Order: sequence, then structure tokens, then C-alpha cells
Amino acid sequence: MNLILLFPSDYIPGTNRVRLTGRRQRHVLEVQKAKVGQKLIIGIENGLIGDGIVVKSDDSCIEMEASFSFNPPPKLPVTLAVALMRPIVLKRVLQTVASMGVPEIMIFHSKQVEKSFWQSSALLEDAVREQLILGLEQAKDTVLPKVSFHKRFKPFVEDVLPRILGQGKAKGVVADPSGEPVSTLKTQDTRHRTQEKVSRLYPSLPKGACRPEGEGIAGLHPPLNGEGMGGGNACVLCPVSCVLVVGPEGGFIPYEIEKFREAGCHIVSMGERILRVETAVTALLAKLF
Repeated sequence: MNLILLFPSDYIPGTNRVRLTGRRQRHVLEVQKAKVGQKLIIGIENGLIGDGIVVKSDDSCIEMEASFSFNPPPKLPVTLAVALMRPIVLKRVLQTVASMGVPEIMIFHSKQVEKSFWQSSALLEDAVREQLILGLEQAKDTVLPKVSFHKRFKPFVEDVLPRILGQGKAKGVVADPSGEPVSTLKTQDTRHRTQEKVSRLYPSLPKGACRPEGEGIAGLHPPLNGEGMGGGNACVLCPVSCVLVVGPEGGFIPYEIEKFREAGCHIVSMGERILRVETAVTALLAKLF
């Protein structure tokens, strides 16, 4: 835990103090071994990062004076669309992509996905949120990614994906061994153009700065809407420039690859080696950005 992520419910009413119990309290006491007067790195959910000065520390709780002064790190200009995987793998992927700065994750069904996976408790809102928070704490970030679920492949590839790509802001990239080498893509050029546009729109902000929409501390999660899961506000400084699609552990079938082509996606390959989902996602994000 490189940042203690705080929530509005942590505040002591009428003060700028926060009270920690449970997992975060144990971490502060047992790992950081914080004492009264010590300064810790904190962040408010979907908002700014700052310092927390410990004013009380005992077996019941930790209390800190909280102040916030700077923005969380910028998000990657990418939406990750990944076929549902085994629950234990899903937990690792959610943590990893939250740490790497992916602002939106779409989880969809595919032929090679076991239907029973959709009944897993790992897909419950609280379970998903827990993994995202762990990822943010690792990376010193505060803005929760948006997560949505798409249980039917055809509506996803024919309706949802083209709608995103059709806005003209995104390039669809599907990872599959049958594709062209990933090095042929020019996503970095797209990202540079995006940053230049940001500089024109927000000249007063430092280079690379990023903050959620709105002033000061961002608001709470919006309510669940359909199958989507409320996340932080979309980062206004990092428009999506790539939709990265990663298949299940058994790979895509030819029909699915053809549907992605029809949607306007580019099929790319990392080489002949077949990688685990969590490895492929990390490698592709590192390669593209």
C-alpha cells in the first residue's frame, strides 16, 4: 500500500480528521509502523492526493488530519475489453490494470468462456471494487476505473464496440496470434496528439496533469446503471485513443475474429507464444503505451 485511499465515510463529522479501522489500520500499524505526528500519503476516492498526519494511534483506530494538494497520475488513453476469465485470474487482472492506469474495463462473453464463470461471487460489485482499490493503492492513484459486464458476445461486438470506435476517437486493437506484429501500430502517435490537444485546452495545468471532472474533490460513484459498475468520473485529460481487446485463455474462435474485423478492429500478435491473460494484458499495455 503506497497510498491510503480514503472515502467520505472515513471523515469524523465536522472536522478534517479521518478515522481508519480494519485493513488500513492494520497496515498503518504493522507495516508502516506509523507513530503520532508521522506524515502519510493519502488520497480521497476519485479526487486529490495529499498528506495525512497521524494524531491518534491505538488498538481501536488510527486518526489523521487530512489535507489534499495535488492531482492523481494521468490515466492511459485506453479502454480494456477482456473476455471473462477464471475468478482467481480476474482478481489479478483487475488489480493490475487499475495499477497501470486503465480508466475503463469491459468484460464480455466469448465462446471459450465457461458459462459458470458468470455466476462467480468475484463479479459482485463489492468484490470488483476491492480489487480495484488494491490496485489504486499500489500505484498511488485515487480514480476508480469504470467496469461493465457484457454477457452476450454478439450485442457487444455489433453494438457496443462499434459505438465506441464510431466516435472517431478510438482505434480497435484485438490481440490474437493470427494478427500482424503489434509493433505496426501507431498508438503512441495518437497519444501524443491527444496530449497536445490537452495542452491547448488546459494551458494552466502542468504537463501530464490529470484530474477528475468537477472542482476540488470529485464526487462519489454514480449509481449503477444497467450492468455497468459506477467508477470515477472519466478523466477529461485522457480521451480514449485505443480499445484493447484480449480474449479468453482458450483464445478467440475464427467467427469472433471475423466479427472484430467487421467492427473495424486491427488484429495484432505478440508472437508465437501463447500467454496467460494477465501476462498478455500487461505486455500489451506496456508495448502500446
